[in-house]
Amino acid sequence: MQTEETTISLTQTKFYRPRIPTGFVARTRLLDQLNCNQGNPLTLLAAPAGYGKSTLLASWLEQVDCSNAWLSLDKDDDQLEVFLSYFLAAIDRIHPGAVRETLALVARGKLPPTNIIASTLTNELDNISGTFILVIDDYHFINQVSIHDLINELLLHPPRGMVLVIATRSDPPLSMARLRGKGLVTEIRSYDLRFTTQETIELLYRLLGESIREADMQAIDRQFEGWVTGLRLAALTMHDPERVATVIERLHGDYQYVQDYLVSEVTDQLPKETRTFLMKTSILNQLNGSLCDAVVGLDEPECDGQSYLEWLHEKNLFTVALDDRMGWFRYHQLMREFLQNELQKFYSPKEIAGLHIRASAWMTHNGWIEEAIQHALKAGDREMAAELLVQHRHDLIDQEQWHRLERWLNLFDQAEIESSPGLGIIEAWLHNVNGRWQEELAVLARVEIQLENTESSPELVQPIRGEIHLMRANLTGWTYNGPEVLKNAEIALELLPSQWRYAYTSAYMIDSFGHLLSGDINLARKQLQRGLADRQITSQPQNKTMLMFGMAGLFWASLNIPELRLFSTQYLSHAEEFKLQEAISVANYFLGCVQYLQNDLPAAQEHFSATVETRYLVTLNWQTQAACGLALTYCALGKIEQAVDVLAKFQAKLIERDNFSLLDVIKACQAELALSEGKVAEAYHWAVTYNPEPIIGVQMFYIPQLTLVKVWLRQDTPTSRMKAASLLDQLMEISKGAHLKSAKLPILLAQALLEEKMKDEAAALNKLKEAIHLAEPNGILRPFLDLGPQMTRLLVLLSQQGIAQDYVAKILKAFPGQHPVVSTTQQDALIEPLTARELQVLTLLAQRKRNQDIADNLVITLGTVKQYTHAIYRKLGVKDRHAAVAKATSLGILTPEM
Repeated sequence: MQTEETTISLTQTKFYRPRIPTGFVARTRLLDQLNCNQGNPLTLLAAPAGYGKSTLLASWLEQVDCSNAWLSLDKDDDQLEVFLSYFLAAIDRIHPGAVRETLALVARGKLPPTNIIASTLTNELDNISGTFILVIDDYHFINQVSIHDLINELLLHPPRGMVLVIATRSDPPLSMARLRGKGLVTEIRSYDLRFTTQETIELLYRLLGESIREADMQAIDRQFEGWVTGLRLAALTMHDPERVATVIERLHGDYQYVQDYLVSEVTDQLPKETRTFLMKTSILNQLNGSLCDAVVGLDEPECDGQSYLEWLHEKNLFTVALDDRMGWFRYHQLMREFLQNELQKFYSPKEIAGLHIRASAWMTHNGWIEEAIQHALKAGDREMAAELLVQHRHDLIDQEQWHRLERWLNLFDQAEIESSPGLGIIEAWLHNVNGRWQEELAVLARVEIQLENTESSPELVQPIRGEIHLMRANLTGWTYNGPEVLKNAEIALELLPSQWRYAYTSAYMIDSFGHLLSGDINLARKQLQRGLADRQITSQPQNKTMLMFGMAGLFWASLNIPELRLFSTQYLSHAEEFKLQEAISVANYFLGCVQYLQNDLPAAQEHFSATVETRYLVTLNWQTQAACGLALTYCALGKIEQAVDVLAKFQAKLIERDNFSLLDVIKACQAELALSEGKVAEAYHWAVTYNPEPIIGVQMFYIPQLTLVKVWLRQDTPTSRMKAASLLDQLMEISKGAHLKSAKLPILLAQALLEEKMKDEAAALNKLKEAIHLAEPNGILRPFLDLGPQMTRLLVLLSQQGIAQDYVAKILKAFPGQHPVVSTTQQDALIEPLTARELQVLTLLAQRKRNQDIADNLVITLGTVKQYTHAIYRKLGVKDRHAAVAKATSLGILTPEM
């Protein structure tokens, strides 16, 4: 059921519009109603089974002049992930690529809140030009509140061109009163769908010709009251004129009795072999000749399954053709329900289970794995179902269809999962992608023990061992144990089948990571290049993207900024070519890091924003880092309000997603902003509660522990200096051991400031000299600028020693406002030290700038300027700007010429 266009395994026949049946009567009055109200976003057809809803809509779609799609539902679609997969695929069939962002949301392991999905989907649908129609048939199978909520959101804020048509046996729990009040809905109900007397007579003439008298037709019309399926069933029983009176006499009683009687009358007239065929194939949602042959066991060419289906369709025996080639059919729901009841009467549970086993075998052979699993479960063969899932797990892993993999696994109870190594490794994969690493470790340990005690063949066991080593390599990376990462990754590469694209490519990338952690950057790079040159791996854009991510991370970790800039640009181009949204966002993240370090703040703002604003598609770790980068960029630009707002909004997002580990990163960055604004008490309060476990991610732009160091340096007590020194030593040990130069640079700068605080100027300058050695080849400026006046003093001293004078001059020139070098002694004379921004404002006050001029110069609001001036007056112990300039000059903070 897969097609080349789809990225997930969906039942394609659900998208087939039913063919118009024999004897069809055009219902002009209803077609006119549908056409006249086509501008409404919702058309609801609500009526019991057999009132011709599907036929009416199929005939309507044949004559509309806009793009349209069809989706038939069944009881297995009553989950939000499944429903969305079909809904989006239906839209994608008529407007390829139109809902790519929402598809990416669904492809991830955990869906975001329904309102976020609805907002994203609404925006994408609104971008489709012109009118488009989506018919959702059999919506009565949907009970999940989240699905109804999604449809409600779409309809209450409808995309401009969308016409959603819902056919259902019962009213769905949508906000119908509000929709009616807004004039957004067209309703067609059973009393509309009933055949008129004239339509009834026309249908009976078409089905029976002249063999039925007008009086009999009038009697039938009175009995059925326009129930079209009843009319068709009655017609099937009346081909013999002698039976007409008998049938009419029996057409009394309630709806269900008449229905069962007529279906029974129809099937009783069929040969025994045909009745057997009908009953046995009623277990199938869709039918084709080969599948029916497999289930029923027909092997005679003159009565094969395809011939049966075509004959049934020709005789109008309640089969619905699903394609123009007459390859696929389904039974009318009334007929199927009757046949399934008959199947239960005449066949034992064991015999029915055998039918499901045959269906499962055919579907496995033809690649319909989910349906194969379902039939195996209906047969009661849970072992077979589990085996199918385990054998085909990488069909979904390779496509990163984690939500479908989770849905398949949820078909089994926890005891079954815990007793099966194959199901257990799937559970470990799902823990991995959802960031539940402790749970993942526990599952891996359990599966390893099970493999030690299993008698399964090596060809079944070895790949699972490969997956275990792959996941252990990934987890070991957080401990920066390069040799252990390499050992596990290389075993994984030996054991994993190369056709498992996602797992095999991951092993390549993690192996490269192991070489980096072991200090061999050249070998790490060669390993990634080898993977990128392997056409078998890079034939799928997602796999190439994974390796490109690894290469970008390698350049970042080794602080090779020129190559990172060039490669990330290529990475972004590749991701945009194939519309890989997560890769686009991650490439923008790396480019934001480059631009920030090189002090191109407008470009950094653009790239970080591109990552932050991509909602729910990017791994939260990268989005968190980008949010911190964007906040610091705004801060450097003097846009403090925007910086605070970015972090506040992202904090709310993390709370919504229950991700409290990353929430700590955002809180640390908020403390960083507080420090830059002179809100020392706020930063102190954060520092007391923060747990500075020294973990540095390989691709981390913002390191929260360094904010803690800055707070301690601002406190500047013997205890705080000692704590800062200890934490910096731990961080430096990690960065050196793991060869993470991107982390080493800001750690060196923090150590330089600490040494100056401890009055060891020579040690401070040595640290600064080492940092300059890392920064100069990469054109890095911003980390020096962010540390403010204390850093300018050290830079001047370093330059006076004749070290890197040109580059130091370049850094000093980049300091905003060209504010003066302020010594520690001068700052100590103040009630509270001035921040970098306050020194800028003070310098402009000395130049007799008006508040509005200062606001324009620093690109901040007038109110913010007033906040800075009040803070300066307080710290200098003065009451106005003239006194502030005089006091600062007397302390040597300002020179007289300023």
